Amino acid sequence: MADKQATVDGRTGIVIGIPTSDGVARRDIIIDPTSGLVIGEQDILLKDYPGSG
Repeated sequence: MADKQATVDGRTGIVIGIPTSDGVARRDIIIDPTSGLVIGEQDILLKDYPGSG
């Protein structure tokens, strides 16, 4: 699990990253530290997918 900061539409939040079971990707959820509301999410590829390029 990753724990860092990210900015979404000018708002900075805390990122909680959850890797997939195969370790190929990570799902990040970005939370406003003041309100606790989700302000964004993103999927991050951690490894190359065969045939993706």
